[in-house]
Amino acid sequence: MGARRPGRVAERDDERDPERSHQHQHQPNHVDRFTAGTTHRQPIGGVAYGNGRWLALSQSGTVFRSSDGTTWSKRGQAPQPVSDLAFGGGATSTTAPTTLPEGPATTGTIPPATVAPTTVAPPPAAKGIEGVDFRNYTYQDRTCDNAHPPVHLTDGKYEVVNGFSNPPGTPYCGMSIDNVEFADVTGDGVPDAIVTGSAFVANLQPWTLVWTSVFVATPTGPKNLGTFDGTAYPPYSASGGIRLWSGQVGTVQCCAATYQETTYRYSDATGTLTQVARTIVPPSEAPTAIVTYSGR
Repeated sequence: MGARRPGRVAERDDERDPERSHQHQHQPNHVDRFTAGTTHRQPIGGVAYGNGRWLALSQSGTVFRSSDGTTWSKRGQAPQPVSDLAFGGGATSTTAPTTLPEGPATTGTIPPATVAPTTVAPPPAAKGIEGVDFRNYTYQDRTCDNAHPPVHLTDGKYEVVNGFSNPPGTPYCGMSIDNVEFADVTGDGVPDAIVTGSAFVANLQPWTLVWTSVFVATPTGPKNLGTFDGTAYPPYSASGGIRLWSGQVGTVQCCAATYQETTYRYSDATGTLTQVARTIVPPSEAPTAIVTYSGR
């Protein structure tokens, strides 16, 4: 018998089994990418979501990442044996890609990911304007200073005593609150405050210096849409607007000869009350309360 050739003590298994040889040549040693619903060599031990990314952990410690929960790519290897993972609320860190250790082929399936619906907090509600004390509030000065600085009314009044006071020590100028009403004039379904007042200086009659301020409710408190000449008189509405009446001087110490009716309507585009009409009428066509207030 001839001598055995050195080094050839046995045939390789894949030489005896062609089918096994085919598996050996084409079975991958690691998985870098897969899609949900497919199988791969490493069973999945845990899945977590955070910061807009999905992470999956195989039982061998390999970390996969996905932005949509469908297509996954390998991102690195866990530094120590772990069996599960969870999102901790911070940024996610990854390591450089590494090769999966070889081992017997096993299968694992990641189901398609489902992202929980996002809950959006509602905007802060506007503070109720009907609870505001507008008789103890800050307004624009209407008579004592031509620059119209802010002045605070106490118990509905603001008065100034100065060197022009006659008799001395008496108020020379000031302003007061005549009425506070509530109605929706902006069309948002929420009541607005309509504050009417009058001012005086020296010997002028108060009705010659009437004014109206309109406030809307906001989350941070009342917002003044503006201060206008004239006394507001109902009805009030978003479609019809708000009508302001002011007497045209007849006799300074007595009465108005005619009355001016000015209508303002709220504009969604500008967020302001805009003048839409103005009419001059005789006393017979003005509201009785307005005529009475002016001294007739």
